Amino acid sequence: MPRLFVIILAAGLSQRLGIPKQLIHQHGISLISKTVQQAQALSPAAMLVVAPALNTVWAKQIYAELAGLYVTIIDNPQPSAGMAHSLKLAIHALANTACRRDDRVLILTIDQVALTIDDLHALNQTADSHELMLSHYGKQPILGIPVNLPWGFVCDYAARLQGDKGLRALWQQPADLICSRCGANYRLTAVDLPHLAIDIDTIAQFDGLKQRFSLTLPVV
Repeated sequence: MPRLFVIILAAGLSQRLGIPKQLIHQHGISLISKTVQQAQALSPAAMLVVAPALNTVWAKQIYAELAGLYVTIIDNPQPSAGMAHSLKLAIHALANTACRRDDRVLILTIDQVALTIDDLHALNQTADSHELMLSHYGKQPILGIPVNLPWGFVCDYAARLQGDKGLRALWQQPADLICSRCGANYRLTAVDLPHLAIDIDTIAQFDGLKQRFSLTLPVV
């Protein structure tokens, strides 16, 4: 039976926001802790959290939030290199855990404040080894994070990850879903989660969402 592994991307610098998103509180708990606890409800085989290098006061607070939680922390010394770099660090770490091609990898960020455990269960429904389970949201619409991918796809496509484009660039064209190396033909399955279009990138967005989602800023 395929196992589930979780990657939580939490190394971002939140430059436009001016404070680390990881430490914003929702209902009294930091977003990074909340995301870990939500993912734990799926009983994953392992959970990796990519965090910024432990060289600032903020980073130390982020690590403190993870203390005592059942996670493996992956230190990202170059968070400014973009999401793709964080993903590659996590993928490299998972490659050392004897993952099988039909194992699943759930990839999350920490700033989708409307995310629920039910959303994660919807993304974790039974899928075969060539099926990409993607969140469907936005006006365009957008297929994006959170995603639940077969480990085989992650291995076949990891080399294409670049900069801040993240995962979406991997499935923008139908031809992209046929692996040029092994010939595997992957399929997209969209899970309708329109509320996940809500995230926090600026103080203005935070101010607009704080009452609705019970958000508070971290203490400096």
